[in-house]
This record gives sequence, structure tokens and C-alpha cells, in this order.
Amino acid sequence: MVPHSGGTGSKGPEYRGGHGSPFNGHSAIARLNQLRQDADLALDNVSPPPLRVPPSKNQSKKSGRGGLLSGRRRLFLPLFAFAMALFGCLSIITSHGGHSSFLEQEQGKAKTISAWRDQAQQAITSYAENVKHRIPSVEIEFEGSEEDVVETGGQLQQGGGRASKEAEASTVDDEDEVRLDDIETGESENGEEEEEGIGQEGGGSPGSEGTSLDLSDVIKGVKDDGSCGVRLNCRPHGYCREGRCYCVAAFEGEECKDPKELPAGLTAKFEGNFVLNQRHVKQNKGIQIKTNPKAGHFRRGQTHTLFAPLIEEDREKYNRNFRHGRAKKIENQRKSVITPLLLKSMPELDFLNSTVFERCAIVGSSGLSKLYQGGEEIDAHNAVIRFNSAPTYIKPRKRRVRSRGGNTVRVVTTDPISYVEHVGRKTTFRFINTQHIRFFEGKEIRLQQMQSKNGLFRYLIYRKRYPHSRLYAFDTDFTSYVSSNIPVLPTGGYFAVLFAIQLCREVNMYGFHWQAGHAIAHHYFNNEVPVEGKEKIHDYDAEHANLMHIARSGLLNISQPCVPGCEAKTQIPCTTCPPGSTCGCGTNHPTPLSIPGFCHLKHNYTCYFKCPRASQCPGGPSSSRCPNGLLNYFMNKPCARPEDVPQKWQHPGSLKSHPKWMHAVYDM
Repeated sequence: MVPHSGGTGSKGPEYRGGHGSPFNGHSAIARLNQLRQDADLALDNVSPPPLRVPPSKNQSKKSGRGGLLSGRRRLFLPLFAFAMALFGCLSIITSHGGHSSFLEQEQGKAKTISAWRDQAQQAITSYAENVKHRIPSVEIEFEGSEEDVVETGGQLQQGGGRASKEAEASTVDDEDEVRLDDIETGESENGEEEEEGIGQEGGGSPGSEGTSLDLSDVIKGVKDDGSCGVRLNCRPHGYCREGRCYCVAAFEGEECKDPKELPAGLTAKFEGNFVLNQRHVKQNKGIQIKTNPKAGHFRRGQTHTLFAPLIEEDREKYNRNFRHGRAKKIENQRKSVITPLLLKSMPELDFLNSTVFERCAIVGSSGLSKLYQGGEEIDAHNAVIRFNSAPTYIKPRKRRVRSRGGNTVRVVTTDPISYVEHVGRKTTFRFINTQHIRFFEGKEIRLQQMQSKNGLFRYLIYRKRYPHSRLYAFDTDFTSYVSSNIPVLPTGGYFAVLFAIQLCREVNMYGFHWQAGHAIAHHYFNNEVPVEGKEKIHDYDAEHANLMHIARSGLLNISQPCVPGCEAKTQIPCTTCPPGSTCGCGTNHPTPLSIPGFCHLKHNYTCYFKCPRASQCPGGPSSSRCPNGLLNYFMNKPCARPEDVPQKWQHPGSLKSHPKWMHAVYDM
């Protein structure tokens, strides 16, 4: 209430109205006070209430509790009303002696009071509306969603030498803050809200899968046959079969305890956790890791330090203790804590510990896969790894199409698209970054790379919201192991290779190439174009060199013919080159070349034909395709066989008999 001015002192002249009611100065002031109270009550009932700004030190104390500007606004109406009432009273008093009759006095008094009342009521209404319109409305908008990219990775398997638009956008979103406080407001743990799957027809919802750790329908590792007894202990890096240990690609020895030696400072030894779990978080009293810096001229040296301490109290009590000074933590650390409720959203143990697969396939997202029909071969593996939102099948969808004039609307159903022939239909693991956190097909297991603070926060938010989802995060042990083998931020493909050599006896790669070229699409499932320029966040050259070292050591098989390059440079022989072909040098030419006397049809790199005369088909980078004049000749001809290839091309001899382009191929 604004304190009113005006006296409560001596009584004024008293009059009697037409109905015998007294009218004096006290009565006018009482009515003024009543109207002032009504005005304040009306203003208090305005929704939303007016903002009350406390006065600053420089403001006058006479402005009231609302500050100088607010005090003036609040004093204006009562002062105006009081002035009008005082003016009416003075008018009545002064006019009493001038009028000759009592009736004229009463009429003048009534008109004055009526006019004052109307003006005061109008002023109150106008003031209330003015206050209501001046109060600012506050809208809170959450920009982005859980599908937004926060963390990068996975560009290697997408088949390009430059970062894609998705990865480029992710470097900006990494700066947005996501707090662990948001996790506490997620959905309840009973899994009432189900996750919506994307992709393969008939794909189940993890929210309806029951117990999230019942993964036997997907993880089908090799079991021991019991023939080793207590004499040999092959686990965790191998399995027992017929009295001996069979080791994963990265280990060797009688009991699979010895890591293999790798060149270029790479290490094959890993003894930690693959999946983030409760036991490891309790042992470390939280989550802490420092990620690799990003590549590129403008991003070199930028790292993320993930630190989320584990506390033994709920968040409300922790915040209360922090406010009272009983917790010596900085503000950001207070926001980034793992409460017991959050800890329960993680798996209790690493379910991949001691799991071994016989054969694993790593299927990249490059358009190179569309040149080969390797679907059945891929599905024959015990475990298949895919990346991000790379689908095996796209369901038909309905969309509304409006005519040019806008008068008619028709529903168009898109045709289903199947990539099973090229990439297979089986998926065991899907490695994802934060942008693709909601994508899955069927009951596959998704493993998220945590290479930023937001990657950690968004993973915990998702786990809290969908407790039965088959989304898990890589443990800090494995992330540190991968980072130790590469100087900058590793891609999803690099994660997959080091993951597979620790869990699989045989590892085969499909759908990879490292540099754009040879008219091969960036992705097999869309028309995305790689981003030009130097704003890449990964070092593809360094990853390519490391993977070639791993392949030369026998830990990795690159199944599509010429992805490693020519044997002269990489020392990796092409065991999958069709008869009549060889590999050329250069990472931007991942398809086989025709040797002299052979050729291939357009977009067919699995069948080569022997030409009638060797001079008609010189082979090499510019003359590998069959001449147009020979297309009818090859119409019913079979593909070349190993015995059709001359001895000199199988075992090169003198430099004089070879074309120049073959000198680099055979390093002669």
C-alpha cells in the first residue's frame, strides 16, 4: 500500500444531505481511503502481478518500496483521487454561501462527487490496463533436442576424407550447456514412456523389451566346450575349444594373455571396461576423462574434461548443503554430480566382459558398399557393427502433397528402400554420436561415444528417460585406450576397429574409403555432400596410417579390394581382387584397375573380361572400362579366371614389358 497524504486533524464544516446523512471532510477522506484500497486490490488482482523493483541506493526514500519510477506510478492515482475529492469538497464549501437554496447546494455536491467518482474509476481502470500491458511476458524456449549433434565422430566410416555437415554442426553445439539437473526431471523409471524407434520395419521399442540387460538375443559369443578344464584359462581374451585356447585378434599365447606387438607406437593391450557401469563409477567415485583435441586450423587444442563426481545423497539435500557452505565445491561441479538415482540408470556390470566372437564385420556407411553385393557375407558373421543412422531398410512413408494452385491435397506413399543386398540385415552393435542417439533398428545394442561434456550429460538424460533402452556409453577405460592410439579426436570407425580386435578372432571391414573420389557417394543411403575446407575435426590421414599398420600386422582384413591402396605402398596384398585386375595407388581410388588385356563393364568391379587382343584393352586408371565396340562381344562371355591371366602380370619381370602406370603398382 502506498501511504496516503492528507490530514486526520481538525474537523471541517458539517453539512446534511437530502437524506439526512452527514457529509464532512472526514467522510470524504474515508471514502477516498476506501477507493484507494479498492484501487490497490484491483491492481493486486491483475494477472500477472506487476513487477516490484527494490529501490537502489541512489533513489530517494520518498519513492516508496517500489523504487522512484514505481513510487511515482503508485502515488499518481491516490494523489489524483485525493486532489479531485479535495477540489469537490472545496467547491461545495465555497458554493454554499453563493447559492440561495439548500436544494441547489445538494445538487452541486452530488454532481461533484459523481464526477469525481467517474473520473477516479476511469483512472483506476486505465492504470490497471497500463500496468498489465507493460509487464513483460517471459517465454522459455528449449532450442534443439536429444537428436541434435553434440559430439562428433563416425566420419571415417561414412566414407569421406572431410568432415560432413553433421559433424561440422556438432562442433558448435558442443558449446551449449546441458546440466545434470535436467536428468532429475526426466520420466519415471517404470518405463511408461516408450522410445520411438526409427528405421527397420518391425523394429522394437527398447522401452518394451523388458530387462535391459537380457541381451542374449543379440550378443551370441563363443562358449567354452569345457575341454581345457583347470589347466588353461582362456578368458577374457579367448575361448577354449578342443583342449586349446583360441585368442582374439589383439592377443596371443597359450592362454591368450600376451598382447600382440604393433608398429608405430600402437598398443594392442586393453584390460579395462568396455561399457560404462555402476561398479566402475563407484570405484572411481565418479566419471572423469580428458578427451583428445579436435583437428583443423581453428579447433586444434580444444579438449573436453569430463568430470561428474558421485555423491551419496539426493540432489535436493546436496544443493541445500552447498548453499549452507557444507560442501566445498565450485558451482559447475555442483551441477555435474551423479546421484544414487542417476547411478541406477546405468548397467550394474560391463556385460561385454569376457565376451568373445568368432567373426566380426564392421560395416561402414560409404557409397562404396553399393558397388558390391556383400549382404549375405556380412550376415554370416557372429557380430555386425554399424554406425549412426545408416539403415538396412527404409519403410514406406506417407506424405501430403499440395497442388500448385493449392486447391487439392493428395497423399503420396514413398516406396520402401532396401539395402540388404549390399550391407546385410543383421546388426549387433551400432556406434553412435549424440546426434543419432534416438536411431535404432530392431533390438540392436547402441554404444555412444562420450567425447564431450554434453555427450555425457545427454546420455544420462536419455538413460533416465528410457531406463529399458538398449543405449549404453563407452566406459572411460575404453575411451582412454582409443585416445592413446590417435593424437586427435577419433572417429566412430576408429572406435569400431579397436573395439573389434579386442573381442573378435577375425575382423573384416566393409564399406570404407578415406578420401572422396572415383564418383563414390559419401553415404550409400543419402546424397549428403562432404563439407569443403579445413574445418574438419578428425585427422583421417593419421587414422588411415594407423589402420594400415593394424592390417599389415594381421589383426584386420579389409574385405573390399583396393581400399588399402596398392601393395607396393601399403605392403597389404589384395586377396580379393578379381582375376584380370590389380589395385592402384592412392586412397581416392578404392576400386580395382584392369591389367593390360582385360577390362570391366561400367560400375562393375567384380567381373573382368579378357579382350580378344591385348592392344584393345591397355588397362590402367584411364582405360579400365571395356571399349564400346566390344560390349556386344562380352555380352555372353564368362568372367576371367585365374588361369587366363598371363604369367608376367602375375609375377612382374622386366620393366620393359610393363606400362608406366604399373611401375608404381609393383614398385619396380
